[in-house]
Amino acid sequence: MISELGFLSSEVEKSEKQIIGAYTDLFDVSEQLSRLFIGLLKESELDRTSPKNLAINAIAAKSLELFQSCIILLRKGCVPAAKITCRALIETVYKLCAIQLANDGIDLYIRQGKNSRLQKLQGIQKYKQKHPGSGIGRGIESEIELLSKEKPKKTERLLAKMYG
Repeated sequence: MISELGFLSSEVEKSEKQIIGAYTDLFDVSEQLSRLFIGLLKESELDRTSPKNLAINAIAAKSLELFQSCIILLRKGCVPAAKITCRALIETVYKLCAIQLANDGIDLYIRQGKNSRLQKLQGIQKYKQKHPGSGIGRGIESEIELLSKEKPKKTERLLAKMYG
């Protein structure tokens, strides 16, 4: 049965109970943290006119989702997958803290996103040039041109400027 359904099989429930039993204190703390974080999200006010507020609320919700995903994976004994998800959680929390703590953290976050998008679009454009019949990425040239005009700065230069 486990070979047919993997971690979704009922056989995994036995090992899940054993894992929760062995690490009861840690799972209890994780549930308390989840309740706390959900409470904080419920109390937060959403200001649609503030890019910083919108980003913080969106990233906070993503952080909660990743945290709870780690817990679910660990309960099932999926340690490698939990490690990968935990890394994404750490990166997300890092961004959340940077946006909140740095005076122009939201600007850095937005610029970094635009720079990343520009690089991805340029990669698609190169692929499209090598494979003209692929039919991928119609109209990306105009977005590349728009993002290039904004000249997003590299994160490293901005951090050096902020803390240098």
